Amino acid sequence: MGFPEVILPGDVRNDLYLTLVSGEFSKGSKSTDKNVQVTVQVCNENGQVLQGVIHSGGENNEYRSVIYYHEDKPRWAETCKIAVPIEEFKVSHLRFMFKHRSSNETKDRNEKPFAMSFVSLMQQNGTTLPDTQHELLVYKVDHKKYDFQDMSYLTLPSRKIELEEGGKRSSNGLTLSNKDLFIIQTNVCSTKLTQNSK
Repeated sequence: MGFPEVILPGDVRNDLYLTLVSGEFSKGSKSTDKNVQVTVQVCNENGQVLQGVIHSGGENNEYRSVIYYHEDKPRWAETCKIAVPIEEFKVSHLRFMFKHRSSNETKDRNEKPFAMSFVSLMQQNGTTLPDTQHELLVYKVDHKKYDFQDMSYLTLPSRKIELEEGGKRSSNGLTLSNKDLFIIQTNVCSTKLTQNSK
């Protein structure tokens, strides 16, 4: 995950290592805990999913976590590598969709994501996401109002540290869930971008 001891002048690297750490999800209207699967996508500011940037044993457009049966506090500890070209890195974000997976195949086909989280790869001060754990906010999805192409969610706070008193907590079919939380860890290995604002 780190740099070699010698970095040659022509070496260009821009990798983000993402670890899905854990989550806590309320039952909602269900009588048992959900079987939660996380789907990770890298999207640009227009909502387009970047192709072939997620590496987990091959190039993919998304990463899907393992599923723990009836577990409301899953601990995944799964890591994947995300290699985004530098120009796209600056305007991209990670989108996490949470879906209940049913053991009944017909039911499972009709299941839609019940919530989502997101985080931008760059911070407002022009530095990358710091190498640490991030407690992401979880937004419940109302499918009657939510459109997956609607990028207005990017105006909402994405991490717990960004949540202000009286700040915006909902947008076009998304509503902040106070009971749910999602923790990730990121580690950026880049020859061009920095976490140092000085």
